[in-house]
Amino acid sequence: DPAVLFDDPGYQATGSLFFYDRTLFAGWTAGIDFLNKILPTMSSFPPISRWARMVSSHEQESGVVVVNKSKRFLGLLGTCKMNGKHERDLISYKVFHGDKETFWVGYEMIQEPYAFVRTFGGVIGELRPDDPKSVCGAQLHLDHKGRPLWWNGGLYRNKNAGVNRNLDFGYWVSGGGLQKHREWHTNDHKMMQEMLMDMGLTSSSQLSMEPGDPEWDFNESCLKGGPVVPLTREQADLANGFVRLDNVVREDAQKVGRNEHVDPKVHDWDNI
Repeated sequence: DPAVLFDDPGYQATGSLFFYDRTLFAGWTAGIDFLNKILPTMSSFPPISRWARMVSSHEQESGVVVVNKSKRFLGLLGTCKMNGKHERDLISYKVFHGDKETFWVGYEMIQEPYAFVRTFGGVIGELRPDDPKSVCGAQLHLDHKGRPLWWNGGLYRNKNAGVNRNLDFGYWVSGGGLQKHREWHTNDHKMMQEMLMDMGLTSSSQLSMEPGDPEWDFNESCLKGGPVVPLTREQADLANGFVRLDNVVREDAQKVGRNEHVDPKVHDWDNI
């Protein structure tokens, strides 16, 4: 249920909630160099970001953003400005990979508060045949209680490598990266205590970066190094239901291509 995003402590405190991308391509300095050039002041986040630590060239994944426009309209305007044709052609898209980093960077420009969900992009899909400690598939994002919420990347096993068969969804792995900076962003001790209670923790120091986050094999779209968690029956049925739905739609599309009549009403869509 996407409404769970409105219960996220970071969103409730700041009015904006973003998701981390995967941790990929260490040693990239263009992002933090750009921020240091354009921002005379910045929040507590950029200095502890993966950009600043040079462990990833990706910070935000913009497939889902949550913004209370009545509270954070100015921050959103900063993001919109960075995506204007002039700005994106000359600057933004030459530094960033598309629009995704322009959300939190736009907020930094306006000095508006924002929060990230605590975990980095993980993976949902199937076990790697030659390594049961590795899960391969699409990019997964968790809610503030560490539960699978949504994924990005479609249904194919590895579309970037041309492996265009549908996944058999059965497992997931978190991308790691529990962040202590959430408390600095929210500046709300009561809300932080509620979040810690939800997670069964006693101190915000327990939210610090784990000693070693799981590592991506980008070419294979696989993640290894974290706990491999089986999907519940309900989660697996839901995820694989999209595969079954896709198969039906593809079959109908092939019929249309052969000039055959297709009646969508013949399908029992609720039970596919």
